[in-house]
Amino acid sequence: MNYSIVKTTRALLAAVFISIGSASNSAQADEQKSVRVMPAFSWDKIPRWTFLSVNDTIVTDEEARYIASNFPIAFLFWIPSGPARENQFAEEKILASIKVVKELNPQMKVFYYFNSTLAFDHYAAFREFEKHPDFKMVDKKTGNAVVVRDDVLRYDVTNPKLREWWSEQVAKAVSNSYVDGVWADAVCKIELNKRNVFDKSMNPGDFEKAVSGMHEMLALTKQKIGDGKLLFYNGLRGDLRPGMWEHGGITYLNECDGACVEHFLTHSSRTPDGKLIISHVLKDIELIRKAAAMNKIVVVKAWPKTAMFTDPEFLKLSVEEKQAILRDEITFPLALFLIAAEKNCYFNFSFGYRRSCLPLYHLPEYDKPLGAPLRAAEQEGLILTRDFEHATVWVNLGTEEARIDWK
Repeated sequence: MNYSIVKTTRALLAAVFISIGSASNSAQADEQKSVRVMPAFSWDKIPRWTFLSVNDTIVTDEEARYIASNFPIAFLFWIPSGPARENQFAEEKILASIKVVKELNPQMKVFYYFNSTLAFDHYAAFREFEKHPDFKMVDKKTGNAVVVRDDVLRYDVTNPKLREWWSEQVAKAVSNSYVDGVWADAVCKIELNKRNVFDKSMNPGDFEKAVSGMHEMLALTKQKIGDGKLLFYNGLRGDLRPGMWEHGGITYLNECDGACVEHFLTHSSRTPDGKLIISHVLKDIELIRKAAAMNKIVVVKAWPKTAMFTDPEFLKLSVEEKQAILRDEITFPLALFLIAAEKNCYFNFSFGYRRSCLPLYHLPEYDKPLGAPLRAAEQEGLILTRDFEHATVWVNLGTEEARIDWK
């Protein structure tokens, strides 16, 4: 047995369940400033959030009604296909979708999507970006632009002019009265790409400049949009592999109002053969609790174990087969979320964000009365338990078994 892994896991088990006094004090100092823009939180049922990415059209009336009726928080995105790429842009489509949803439920918080690292060409803003070659990240060894997914350019956040431009694009979008804030995607890609981007393609010191630049860009954005609008980022991740970040992304909460744990129980939380890495999961739980104790919003994206939208086999599944997988596999991720959750934490469970990934599929658990937690979670070995007013939660991290007994 690897003693260092056992030691790390035991330490994290202990850390997750220790009260975070200093963070709570800071939350009290922050509360008055943020209370007027925070979404309305309730323990009555499972607190949920959604992210919907639509192709070509805006949200349908049916989608809008479901979103407005079930979620206090929603993030909306638009991706073109076919001829739409030539004459339509994400800005107008996202804002149009937000307007439809907000008119049905003005009290909920609906967010604009803008990537902090990748320069997507289906935004009108990309036309301005193209006019500034110094805005894109360039491989210092080859002189070529750094791209991902074969052709998507990356922003050079070390450039103050790029940071000014990016923050202006966000400020312009959220000035729309229907928009409650922005989802700054891929903030974590700076630090999580250190080895495969910065160490390979950049000069010494560029990584540190990029990390500092991202913090400055987010701070500038928050300054421009003001306290009346919320700034979210993606994300928090308990990635404990050698050479990865130790803070898990929580340092960006210094500039932001909330964060996403996008890969809950997947990616770095599992080995290549699918085995759960318990220490990574415990780190995610710790990050969720710390962020909530800071009076920040935390949205948790959980995934089914047996299928991912990136798998070729996923495309072969019928809608009914996808629905069955979601019904069969929700208990473990939902139970673990309830172990971690505090006020202002929200849950999402689907195959992804596009319509084909069923982000709006309604599961029976969503209608169950939950009630406030009666105590913090407790642990004995790898067994975690917690009581709510109307539910008792039991999780075995070693076997990936869970029960939620609804009262």
